[in-house]
Amino acid sequence: MVNRQSFTRVELAVVAAILLVLALLLWPAIRSAWEESRRATCKNNLRQIVVALHAYHDQYESFPPAHVLGPDGKRWHSWRVLILPFLGQQKLYDEYRFNESWDGPHNRSLKDRMPDVFACPDSDRRREGVTSYLAVVGRAAAFPQDLAVRLKDFHDGASNTIMLVESDDAGIHWTEPRDIPHQNVVLGGDAPEPPRVASRHQGWHAALADGAVRLISPQIRPDVLKKLLTINGGQPPPGVAMPLDELTDAPPLPPVRPAAEMPGTNVVPHPSAALSAGRNTVYCATFAIAWGELRKLAGGDPVKLSSDPPLAEALNQFEFDPGNLDEESYLARVGKVDGDLIEQIRQELSLRFPSATPRLPDRAELGRNQFLIYSYLQKSLPFGEKFNVLEAPLEFRTTTGTVRVASFGVHEFDDFGPRAAQLKSQMTILDYAHDDDFIIEFHTRATNDRMILAKIEPRATLADTIDDAQRRIAKPDPSHTARELHSRETLAIPRLILGVDRDYSELTGHDFLNAQLSGNVVRDAAQVIQFRLDETGAELVSEVEIIGENGHTPSKPGKRRFIFDRPFLIYLIQKDADQPYFAAWIENAELMEAGR
Repeated sequence: MVNRQSFTRVELAVVAAILLVLALLLWPAIRSAWEESRRATCKNNLRQIVVALHAYHDQYESFPPAHVLGPDGKRWHSWRVLILPFLGQQKLYDEYRFNESWDGPHNRSLKDRMPDVFACPDSDRRREGVTSYLAVVGRAAAFPQDLAVRLKDFHDGASNTIMLVESDDAGIHWTEPRDIPHQNVVLGGDAPEPPRVASRHQGWHAALADGAVRLISPQIRPDVLKKLLTINGGQPPPGVAMPLDELTDAPPLPPVRPAAEMPGTNVVPHPSAALSAGRNTVYCATFAIAWGELRKLAGGDPVKLSSDPPLAEALNQFEFDPGNLDEESYLARVGKVDGDLIEQIRQELSLRFPSATPRLPDRAELGRNQFLIYSYLQKSLPFGEKFNVLEAPLEFRTTTGTVRVASFGVHEFDDFGPRAAQLKSQMTILDYAHDDDFIIEFHTRATNDRMILAKIEPRATLADTIDDAQRRIAKPDPSHTARELHSRETLAIPRLILGVDRDYSELTGHDFLNAQLSGNVVRDAAQVIQFRLDETGAELVSEVEIIGENGHTPSKPGKRRFIFDRPFLIYLIQKDADQPYFAAWIENAELMEAGR
C-alpha cells in the first residue's frame, strides 16, 4: 500500500472550491456579525461618554457646558476636553493648555491623539482627529451654549432627553468647541448644511441623559424628536439667565402697518440714506442681507435693473457683511419657488425662532418660474433688572413743538441697595459733554450685543451720525471721567414702538439685466421691521422678501441729567462688529407712546 505524502493538484482544487463555497455561504452571517460588533462598539462609545459626563456632574454638581469662552469672548474649549480625566485620559488632559484656544499652536499638536471613544469604528476620519459624536446644543437643550445644567434641571426626565448624537459628516475636530444645533437634529439629513445626524449604520445613534443609547430611525416623527431634544418642555433651564432668552414679561411686539401710514418716519434699506428734517429714519440690515444674496445670484456683480433706479445703485454701493451677526440670530435663503423652498423656510424658522410668525407668501400664489430671496432677523436684548416706568410724562422736543410721551429710567438715582447696584451696572456713560450731548451704552443679558443711545447732533446721513458716535466712543471728551450713574442723577428714555411694512416700490417692475438673471423682473420687494424699547429691554424682529419673476460747561457728577427729550440716535451692534444691524434717528414722537 502506497503512503501518499501530498495532495494532487486536482484534489487541492476541489478543497479550494469547497472552502470558497463555504465562505460564500457563511459570508452574510460573518458580515452581519462583524457589522453588529462595530455597531455595538459605537453604542458603547456613546455610553462611556455619558458615564464620563455623569462623573463630571458628580464632582462639579453640573454637566459641563458645550463650550468654554476665552477672554476674547470667543469659544475656546470643548466639553470633550473637559471630561478627559473621567475617560481615563488624565495625562492628555494635563498636556492640554487652557491658556490658549483649542486651535492654538500647542493644542493643535494634540489633534492626532483623539481618544478612540470619540469616534465610531466605521468612521473614515478617526485618524484625522475628527469626532463622530456631538452634543445637542440649544437654548432648551441639554447643552445650552456656554451655560451648564444640572440633572435636577431635566424636568422632562433624563431618560427622555437626548444629550449626544452620532454625526458622520460634521468634520469637527475633537477639541473644537463646536457641536450640532438642535434644529439640525430635527431636520436630519435635510439640514441645509453640516453638521447633520448621520451614521454608517442603519439610522443613527443617540445617547440619552440616563446613559441609554438608542438607534434612531430616519422615519421618527419630528414632533417626537423635538420633545426628546429638550430638558424642560421646550423652555430654558429654570432659574438660568439665558442670553438669547425671550422676554417673558415684556409686552408683545407692536402690530405692523404700512409705511405709507407713518408720515413722520422714513424706513431705509441702507444707512447711507440722508436724514430728513423733522422725520425719523429707521434702518435694519435684513434688506441689505437679502440684496447680498441677490448679488450672489448675479455672480457677485452689482445687480443691474432696467431704467437704473437710484435705490438699486445705492444698494449696490453699500454692503452689509453677515459676519457682523451671529449665525443663530438670522436666516437667509434664496432659491427657485418650485419645490419645497417656502415650506423648508417655514420649518427652519419654527425650529430656530419658535415665536416667529413669518409673512411668507403661500406657495399657490407664486409661479413655478419665480425665485425668492428671504431674510429674517430676531434679536432680544433684555435688561437683567427692569428700569422704572417714570410716572411724569417726558416732554419730547420736536421741530414743531413739545409732545408728552411715556418714558422709563430712574428719577434722581438713589445709589443704595442691590437693585441700585444692578441698575448702575446696566449702563456705561461712554461720553459726556453736557446735558444735551452724551452717549450711553446699555448692557443687557444678550452679552454679545451692544445697545448705544446717543443724544448728539445729527450729520447728513444715518451712517455719518453713527460714525460720529463711534469716533466719540473711541476718543471721548477729555473732561469726561465719570462713567457711572451717580446719586441724584436722572435717566429718562422714551418708550419706542415700531411696526412697519415697507414696500420698496422703487424696485418693483424693473427687469434684471444681469446675464444670470436675464428674463426675470422684480415682482415684489418688501421689508417688515418690528422694534420695541422699554423698561424691560429691546426686541427686534425683521424679515425681507424679494420675489423675482421668470457751548456748555460740563456738569459735575451728581448733577448730570441724561434725558432723551430731543432727537437722538439709537443703534444695536454686536461686539467686535463693524456695522450695526439696526439703527434709528428719532426725530419726532411718531414711534413713541403717548404720555398719560
